[in-house]
Amino acid sequence: MTVMRLALLFVLTLASGALIGGPAQAIIKDYTYVGNPFTEAVDPLSTSDFLKIEFRIDCVAAGGSGDCVDLPFDDYSGAVSSFTFESGPLSIESGVNVFFEFSFSTGPDMLIDDWIVSAGDFNEFPVLEMQSSRFMQEEFPTLDRVILSFGEGAETLGIVDANPGDWSVTGGGGSVPEPGTLALFVIALGTLGLLMRRRTAVTLQAQS
Repeated sequence: MTVMRLALLFVLTLASGALIGGPAQAIIKDYTYVGNPFTEAVDPLSTSDFLKIEFRIDCVAAGGSGDCVDLPFDDYSGAVSSFTFESGPLSIESGVNVFFEFSFSTGPDMLIDDWIVSAGDFNEFPVLEMQSSRFMQEEFPTLDRVILSFGEGAETLGIVDANPGDWSVTGGGGSVPEPGTLALFVIALGTLGLLMRRRTAVTLQAQS
């Protein structure tokens, strides 16, 4: 066996081990919040509108058991990869000049039970902000709110107080290898394919 083949076998072994049981993996969950209709609203919102929030999080980066189970109340914004806040014709998506906070806790069913979740869009003025909270402390009342912030003041476009909505969670429990691990595995397989192709070509040439 040539040195190149031994090296290739070593790379394949490392990549396979990382794919099967390596520590650098992600467990992705998608959370969705659907609030209740606003009790007070002004144009462009109405009392038939409500707040809807969707975000994707890496449970391994969030810590806990690695599957978003029984997470203590904390700020997990760093583990969130994308999000959308929607209310009637208004929306805020993750991107440039957008600030956000995802502080929450979860139970044994992975569902969020206490939360302070918000996002704001600095791309326009006044700044559009959307927020939802249900945290059992006086300074953080239970509410969903959509506001326009002018810096020193704010105009409330929609609000529902003391009537929180519901969270749901989807996503497989399996792990997703990091891109570097996948790249290593693909390179190893590609090199193996080239070696086999060269060996076949040499065999056919010898037979002819």
